[in-house]
Amino acid sequence: MTLRSRIAWTAGVATAAVAIVISIVAILTTRHELRVQLDHELVSDANRAAARAGISPTQLPPPFSSRFTAPASPALSGVDRRQSQSRLFDSTGHVVFEGQYPAVKLSASDRAVAAGSVSSHLRDATGGTVDYRVATVHVKGTKRAVQVARPTSDIEDTVGRLTLILALCGLGGALVALVLGWFVARSAVKPVSNLAGVATHVADTEDLTVEVPERGGRELEVLAASFNRMLRTLEAARAQQRQLVADASHELRTPLTSLRTNLEVLASGAVISDADRTDLLSDVGAQIEELSELVTDLLELARDDIEHRADYIDLRLDHVVEAALDRARRRAVGVNLDVELDPVLVHGDPGLLERAVLNIVDNAIKWSPPDGRVVVRLEGGSLSITDQGPGIAPEDRGHVFERFWRSPLARSQPGSGLGLAIVAQVVASHDGTVSVESAPGGGARVMVRLPVITVDEPAELILR
Repeated sequence: MTLRSRIAWTAGVATAAVAIVISIVAILTTRHELRVQLDHELVSDANRAAARAGISPTQLPPPFSSRFTAPASPALSGVDRRQSQSRLFDSTGHVVFEGQYPAVKLSASDRAVAAGSVSSHLRDATGGTVDYRVATVHVKGTKRAVQVARPTSDIEDTVGRLTLILALCGLGGALVALVLGWFVARSAVKPVSNLAGVATHVADTEDLTVEVPERGGRELEVLAASFNRMLRTLEAARAQQRQLVADASHELRTPLTSLRTNLEVLASGAVISDADRTDLLSDVGAQIEELSELVTDLLELARDDIEHRADYIDLRLDHVVEAALDRARRRAVGVNLDVELDPVLVHGDPGLLERAVLNIVDNAIKWSPPDGRVVVRLEGGSLSITDQGPGIAPEDRGHVFERFWRSPLARSQPGSGLGLAIVAQVVASHDGTVSVESAPGGGARVMVRLPVITVDEPAELILR
């Protein structure tokens, strides 16, 4: 069943349920009120008959006219239900006088009223095939009582007609609610249908530029806005992927072209000096190494599993930084490393974090002057790496973590412009932040902040 059909059926069933409840209450209330009215009239008629019987012991007034105006029923075989039939009897059950009184037997409670034990009594009785409501009233100063009876089919017929009318009204209301619910559901579901249409269009055409109209009520507006946000995110991811491919192609073209040229020269058989051949082979080795590093960096950036946090563990960040510094020291020719590391516990991937720290330190070493100093400080969850290089211009600081971006000064230096982009990606996957700022006295300072795990154990246990 479609959502539209479910809404329509729900509206119809709910309306029918409400109509049934209202009808039951109305029927029970009407029946009760009619019986109360009938009892009141019967007692009134019986009191008048008892007063007349007290004056003339052997006579009763003619049938009393009733204010109960429900139409007569053919089932009463000529008995006028709008008049009360009465009879006079004594405490022994002997009927002193009765007119066209129905065949209703006297009960012990009726004889008790005649004896004066009870002043009046109301009960239901059956005479033949007709149900009656009977009121019995004591005649003062005697051992007699007057009994007045009237058929209750008036009430049952009225209640039956009311039940039929309410049933028809309820059924009609349910059908109207079903039809109206269908049209209301059609209008309410239209934004969802539009959303489904857009999703189908995107799946069929891979066109992420479409947009869902944000209307139809707050909930549907939020849904449409979320869907549009998802499309924009996918579009940005696709654009970033295309840019990565384009940038990678551009970066790979230069070393590949140079490598091919050098190899063609070596394979041509041309006469070249030993020194030139040595230079060419050295260039080929350097270009192969550059290509290997570039491919490694591209693979690192293209990894979709960099945020597989299920593989993350609790680790000592100071140990990770020290491991990265051990590797960097082998390349830090003429550059001093000033290191102060506090023990810090974090949750993450040790390999990724070591790669990120190594990229920052290598970048700082590359830009530091001969006999320069790179300062590495780890305190809490903050890692700062400061160099003594030329620094980064304020207008360039927003680009240093972009893929393949290189400042004008860096274009003459070896590198692909991917090192700091990898740093930003790794830090983001660990819920951290990375920024760059100017260092006092010149140079640049890279700040990495990671969430720290706090423990209740003594410090000596953490340091193990």
